[in-house]
Amino acid sequence: EERTALHIATAGGAQRCLKQLLERGANPNAVTATGQTALHIAAGQADVAASRLLIQHGAWRNVRDLNGHIPFDAA
Repeated sequence: EERTALHIATAGGAQRCLKQLLERGANPNAVTATGQTALHIAAGQADVAASRLLIQHGAWRNVRDLNGHIPFDAA
């Protein structure tokens, strides 16, 4: 499964890293091989701060992964 640095920072709860990546132009809507965005990961971990940060940087709230789930289905 191909994940970006943004996916990894989100999954690891690395808020500072996540913020820096977004401020430097990381794509908040990049998808993994299963169609998940960083917002899917943040919501699945109930990480409100990461979810908010991703949305502030343009993360799509209604994008569906390959299973048809939007990020907040997992919240």
